[in-house]
Amino acid sequence: MTPNRIYWFRVQACNGAQHTRCSSWSPQASVTLPIGRPKEPTWRTFDEAATAITVQWRAPGDTGGVGLTGYGLRHWRPGTDREPSSAQAVVNAQTTSRTFSGLAADTAYRFSIQACNGPNRCSGWTNKDGRTDPTPTPPPTPDPTKPSRVGRPAIDARDAALHVDWDAPGDGGSAITHYDVQHRAGTSGAWTSTEVRGRTSTTISGLTNGTSYQVQVRAVNAKGDGDWSEIVTGTPVAALGEPPGTSPPGTAPPPLSCESLPESPPPVPSSLDAPANLDLTPSLTTRHAQLAWAPVSGAAKYKVEIRRLERGTWGPWGAPDLSGSSPNSGEVTNATCYDINLDILFKYCRIEGSRIPREA
Repeated sequence: MTPNRIYWFRVQACNGAQHTRCSSWSPQASVTLPIGRPKEPTWRTFDEAATAITVQWRAPGDTGGVGLTGYGLRHWRPGTDREPSSAQAVVNAQTTSRTFSGLAADTAYRFSIQACNGPNRCSGWTNKDGRTDPTPTPPPTPDPTKPSRVGRPAIDARDAALHVDWDAPGDGGSAITHYDVQHRAGTSGAWTSTEVRGRTSTTISGLTNGTSYQVQVRAVNAKGDGDWSEIVTGTPVAALGEPPGTSPPGTAPPPLSCESLPESPPPVPSSLDAPANLDLTPSLTTRHAQLAWAPVSGAAKYKVEIRRLERGTWGPWGAPDLSGSSPNSGEVTNATCYDINLDILFKYCRIEGSRIPREA
């Protein structure tokens, strides 16, 4: 019979064979079968860690005639804590595991569970003991070693200098104290060493322009010297358009003066247009640029001067005193801005043309 269901009953008395002589039926009477308490769940496994234990269980086979509503759980340390009188946690009927965290490492705990199918209708408690794992011992710290090898340094050619920078390598467990940077001309001979502290770059100065230099870097800590990096090569390059001495920024090109004139020179043009169709074409692979322009009527020769943008001293560039409008080609430094000045030379007098700021 099913609990929590109404059943009706009636009775009659009989004294003949095969119930052939029976009384009338008694009046009907009803009764509701009460809901029973569920049986206890069954513990399955414990998954133990240093500060947590996960418990698992199976639902009871006898749930008291109705479905379960949930489970009550509790835990304590035998011999240390008082056994709880009621559930400390409640989970729904579909849940069959629970993790208790925040536990002490290497400590015995007792876990208790009951199944319920309604308010105040629960099974008895069933217990199971578990123990957290000891706190894991951290792996020993390895002894410090010398630094790792520095990766391939980057090198940038400058005027009578080379700028070198690199990435910091692994320090081997001991802080890097400094870097050794060595350079030498060519591919043989003695190395010159520089000690660099607190940064991963340096500029090697006092070099000879046009000479190839080899450079290598290594890191140093309290445990010793790291391996030398790959050798890199660079060649210092002279700055263009800046002969010795400088002029303040914004200084105009030097004034141009007329050459010696005959007693009756032809008249100088009263006005002069700047050369048309000026075009500067850089070549990044050859480190040269080509300047071209349309010819100016009456001009005998042309002269090109150059300097770093808005600073430095003007100096000749390319072939001097060009005739006609042939392109003029000269050396430049990549990623550098220049002022270029084109002078027009007539037969008896030189007249300044126009400055052409241009990036090469």
